[in-house]
Amino acid sequence: MIERLARLLQKPEPPPVPDPGRQFAAALVERLNDKVLLIERHRNDAGAETILVVMDATPADLDDERRLLGDAANVEIIEHSTWVALARLQAAGLLKLSGAGEALHRSASLGRAAEPAQIAGQLRNRQAANEWLTQAERKLRMASLLADGGFLEEAAPPLAEAAWLGVRSLAITADPALEPDSVAKMQEADVTELSGLRARLPPGNIADLASFGSVADHPGQFQARRTAVQRLIVAARA
Repeated sequence: MIERLARLLQKPEPPPVPDPGRQFAAALVERLNDKVLLIERHRNDAGAETILVVMDATPADLDDERRLLGDAANVEIIEHSTWVALARLQAAGLLKLSGAGEALHRSASLGRAAEPAQIAGQLRNRQAANEWLTQAERKLRMASLLADGGFLEEAAPPLAEAAWLGVRSLAITADPALEPDSVAKMQEADVTELSGLRARLPPGNIADLASFGSVADHPGQFQARRTAVQRLIVAARA
């Protein structure tokens, strides 16, 4: 009897409230299939929402979809290349979106593309690598001037510095997740073991690096090391 009374007194759960955003996303994906790469819902500070649709489509297809949507003022449709450009601007700090979007749909093919965080790492590391390579070129010129003047012993330290600046530049461009400050503090032997670096080093450079800190016995040996550093810098610039 108590169980029957409990069932009578229990309030029925209200039916779930439909989510227009998710309904729109599901209908769009069902209609366009692989052309829809990403659907995100963004809300501004006032609570108004905008649905962002990223498509792999031609400009004509995008125009057709915009005409079909008609009065749907809260929906913005852009092409994939535009989305990548926006992500780059956001990563560079030139553009700020109103908070992180809620993903209503994400294509598996988009998962292979660079995320904004990865793009930010690439931009940060590229800038640091350019600064290091500028320093490396200056150190290389200094070492060349000293060696050409007959000061091989004095030329060894700046040549070694140029070499390792080139190696560190290659390391941080090979892996956007690496922090330039962390790599700058690493020992040379640890830097050469970083994942992805060895494949980017010019042939023979691992062996060359071991000798850069020592004094060249004759101008020909210095020239070989200088050529190796030049190859490193060219590889990093590329």
